[in-house]
Parts: sequence; structure tokens; C-alpha cells
Amino acid sequence: MDRKVWIGTCTGKTDGGGIYVCGLDEDTGKLQIRGVQRECSNPGFLARNKEKGLLCAVNEGEDRNWVSVYRDSMSGIPRLTDEKEIPGEGPCHISMGRDGTRIYYANYESGDIGMLYLNGEGRFLPDTYRIVHRGRSVGERQNKAHPHEVHLLGKQEMLLVPDLGTDEIVLYDLRWGRPQKMGEVKVCPGDGPRHLAAHPGGCRLYLVCEMENMVYAFQWTEEKKLQQMQRISLLGDGKTGEYIAGEIAVTSDGRWLVTSTRAWGSRKEEEGYLSLFPITAGGILEPPRLFPSGGCHPRMFSITENDKYILTANQYSGNLVSFRLDKRLGAVEVCDTVPIPGAACVLCGEKE
Repeated sequence: MDRKVWIGTCTGKTDGGGIYVCGLDEDTGKLQIRGVQRECSNPGFLARNKEKGLLCAVNEGEDRNWVSVYRDSMSGIPRLTDEKEIPGEGPCHISMGRDGTRIYYANYESGDIGMLYLNGEGRFLPDTYRIVHRGRSVGERQNKAHPHEVHLLGKQEMLLVPDLGTDEIVLYDLRWGRPQKMGEVKVCPGDGPRHLAAHPGGCRLYLVCEMENMVYAFQWTEEKKLQQMQRISLLGDGKTGEYIAGEIAVTSDGRWLVTSTRAWGSRKEEEGYLSLFPITAGGILEPPRLFPSGGCHPRMFSITENDKYILTANQYSGNLVSFRLDKRLGAVEVCDTVPIPGAACVLCGEKE
């Protein structure tokens, strides 16, 4: 039985790329490229709404940035339904609400987040909403705000935005239709928040920080506030040199946390790492186990919903790698790899 996979690519503002559609063989871990949606130019990040059969992408061009929406089709290649230009610079992340009527995006360079509206046909409505972040922190890359993710928590009706430039997670309440700021959670100066992962139990949250390669564990309080439990290195004690963190995710059973790390600086063409953290019953992370990512610059990965495979998008080496995850041993094994130029984002779909 195959599982459908979508891969967004960063191939440059003037060099097309597209959304690749692959199949993952659930028995062997083999990958097969089925086709490419070439109408989607330079899609750096993707989001999926399975119930509505919609896929959206944030696109960066030479003279404009935009969000595009696609619907499932009989051919297997997503069919474009609409696109809409967005203000700001450096679009880096996108997410879609549970009902498929709202899309949220983050602009890293211009320091803002936005919200767009869709109708029942997957077409954009004219209304838009935009919030500009302010502030800075201590690092060279932190002279202004840099929101890096728009992370939706459906059950809590909240939007969480890790901001690399201000060293904080900004919390927004979504119960009133538009994001209303609830407050922020500070991290250590210079850590550079990047992405979040929620524990399936709903009471804990994990944050990966790009600049100092740290993972934070938080506990939700009854007042919908985050209380820090832990700060731990995602590289352990044995790695030296320049690295920057990539993605973070928790397995569906809540027993393992996975992160990716990219070599940087003068060594940025070297292979990256996947780190596997055992999660204790109390939500604390034990020291990580490191494994090669199968390529250079693992910007993003996804775990299949049955926790059987990890798919890693290695941007600089231009390949997608499937790993079999052994949760009993806390280890991964390479199954297959396929060439995908600029592979930057990977979404695992349902079984076919």
C-alpha cells in the first residue's frame, strides 16, 4: 500500500521548481516520483487540509510573493484553484485552519504574519489581515523581528509564532475570528526560536531554536500559559562546529521527539543530522541519539502518521530520503532516496 507525499522546493526566485508528488511504499520504504506541479513556482513551504482535499503553498518570486491553493485531482497532480499576492518579504511558513477557510503565513525578512480567507471552492476572498512584529535581540541575525512559523493549535484555538529575531514565542487567540495577541514567552537571548511541535497529549509543547541548537520543553498551565520545564542541546555533547537547527516533530504515541540539524558556515555543504530524543512520562527529554540525514541541509522532515517512516528533505543536496523508524531501539535506517532539486518541505499524506 502506497502513501502519497508532497515536496515543496526552493530552486531560486527565477527558477520554477514546483511541487513534486511521490509515492511511499509502506512495506519497503521505496520512493517513486509520480509527477510535478510546475505551475507552482518556488514553493518554499506547504500545508495540507485532508478533509477539504486542499494543498496550499507560499511562493517567493523575483518581484512578488504569493500564496497558491491546489485541489486534489484524479491525475494525482494537484490542480491550481487560485492564488493571491501577499505583502512583505521572505515568506517562510504557511498553515491552514481545520475548516479550510483560513490560511496563515509568516514573512521572515519583513517581520510580519498574515491571514487570508478562502471560500468553499478553495478560492480567495478579498479580506486580509496582517500583523507586524517589533523588537530585536542580541545576535547578529537578530537586529529586528523574524517570525519563522505560524503554528496552529486547533483544540486551544490558538496561533503560536516563534520569532527568531526577538527570542520569543508570540501567542495569539483565534476565538474572535482574527488573531488577538495574548502575550509572549521569552527564551534565552541568542537562541533564535524556529519551529514548534505539540505533544499528542495536548499538555506539552516543544520548541527548536535555530541559532544555538537548543530544544525547549514547555508545560501548558490552566491559564493557557507556557511554563518552561527544560532546555537541552539537540546535538548532545559530542558535536563541535557551526550548525543550525531545522525541523521538530513528535511521534504520534508521544514517546519520541525528532529534530534536524544543518551544517553551516564554511561546512554548510556537509551532511546534516537527525536527533532522536526519548520523552519521559513527565515530558522531559533524555539525551539525543544522532543519525546522518542522508544529505546536505535537512531543512524539513515529516513523520508518517503510523510512525513507521521519517521522510527528510535535504535542500542543498537536492534529495528526499526515507528512513524506517525503530521506536523500540530509538534508531533510524535508510530505505531509499530520490533526487528532488531544492527539496525544502515534505508532507506525508494518507494511504491510497
